[in-house]
Amino acid sequence: MEEVRLIAIPTWRCNLKCSYCAYRVRKDGIIDIYHGLSTKALKEISPKHWILFFNSFSNALVEFTGGEPLLYNGLSEVVDSLSSKHKWAITSNTTLPNVVFNINPKRCKTWTASFHFESPKPFSDIEYFIDFLKQMREYGYQKIASTIVYLPWLHTEKDINFYISKFEEAKIPLNWHPYHFYKYKWSPHKIQIAKRLSPWFKPEWESYGISKICNAGQKYFVVDCDGTVYPCYSHMIFDSLRLGNIKEKWSPLKKKLNCENPCVFPCDYLTNKIKYVESNSL
Repeated sequence: MEEVRLIAIPTWRCNLKCSYCAYRVRKDGIIDIYHGLSTKALKEISPKHWILFFNSFSNALVEFTGGEPLLYNGLSEVVDSLSSKHKWAITSNTTLPNVVFNINPKRCKTWTASFHFESPKPFSDIEYFIDFLKQMREYGYQKIASTIVYLPWLHTEKDINFYISKFEEAKIPLNWHPYHFYKYKWSPHKIQIAKRLSPWFKPEWESYGISKICNAGQKYFVVDCDGTVYPCYSHMIFDSLRLGNIKEKWSPLKKKLNCENPCVFPCDYLTNKIKYVESNSL
């Protein structure tokens, strides 16, 4: 049976406060989603709800993200309770060693460790970060990759080449994430740099073998920390696109979305929706 991809956001909380992050939990417990285009209260469901939901599928790749998923109390329990036919992956800033080495690495398809320039020391030191990833490999995480948040308005090509060389020396697969605010204006020079980096831009569908054509809402789902199911990460700013809640009732889309493009973020569907929201909020 075809594998279903489930993107789980167990928490939006994060131990980092990166200035460029599109998602932020305010002190009043409200989540600013995609630079404040949408907001919602922070509520987290129990490990029991996650386990029942994941194991309702016969064959799934469960990817934990956030926020920082390592902050979710019960992540280890959820991983240990997954069906034997499931695999799991995670995207994490990987700055919480006590949690990293308290999770069973069995059936972890990929641990993607995000290197952030604004991480607290010593994790903002590239040499320390890479050594830590090597320790994880020795512990039992068979496939470790890293992604670096590339800020086009800040990093030079010299910076980028330096970090690429460090990961290549350590034989750790690297994926540059060209982070940009959706209003960011790309200059011709920055576009040329991005093109030269293209070998390291690995879209999610390429990494996981999922269909290159958007199958959001049918074989790909995103579940928020309160249990709300969306067709895609890009749809979370629109309540009208929710598919239900795993604690109550939800159902996949019967028809494909109009988006028939390879999965990238932000996708054309999201960009067009944002333009619509902005034009109607003036």
